[in-house]
Amino acid sequence: MEKFELFIFDLDGTLIDTRKDLTTAVNIMRDRFHLPPLDVDTVTRMVGDGIRKLVERSLEEIKNVDIGHALEIFSSAYSEHLVEYTKPYSGVNEVLQTLKDMKKKMAVLTNKSRDFTIEILKKLGLYNFFDIVVGSDNLTKRKPDPEGIVRIISTLKRTEESERSDGKISSEGILMIGDSKNDILSARNAGVKSAYVSYGYTDLKDVKDLNPDYVFNDITDLLKIL
Repeated sequence: MEKFELFIFDLDGTLIDTRKDLTTAVNIMRDRFHLPPLDVDTVTRMVGDGIRKLVERSLEEIKNVDIGHALEIFSSAYSEHLVEYTKPYSGVNEVLQTLKDMKKKMAVLTNKSRDFTIEILKKLGLYNFFDIVVGSDNLTKRKPDPEGIVRIISTLKRTEESERSDGKISSEGILMIGDSKNDILSARNAGVKSAYVSYGYTDLKDVKDLNPDYVFNDITDLLKIL
């Protein structure tokens, strides 16, 4: 078994199911533009590249739409429905608690904004599990660029040095866990191992050709490689 010291988790579709609340916010926004609502499956296929892309994709019927204005509407609506239906996937709390008990480092890397991410994690009681949370607004380039992983590694290394910790983070000891191509590619681009979770928003056939190092059908499968 490989000895991983740092586990980097994607958020939507990996740790938590956000589909219904994202769909609610999208449809509130679409209603303001006099468009009919979209179903959950349609909105889910638009998720993964950040809120701006989600807004653009969900308003593609409109030419020359003011994306800035649309983003304001979406963000306001989403802030009011962040955890109405959003919840952690089964087994998430168990996995995070086990890793914490083993004194493993944990991070969240998401293309969602950091403010929304932190608020959701706090409301769901997950925030204190993580050593660092990185969102798209912390970065110049989002996943699949490796910048987020590199940022997490460098930040935690600085923390270790300041605390004079005996633990060392190396690329061989890092696992990126996510449900999309962006997650697998980000890991590859950063030179770290990857795990694809099949229960999320992306079908296995869409990432199979990327050859993730692990495939987890349930988040608790992660415990089997410790």
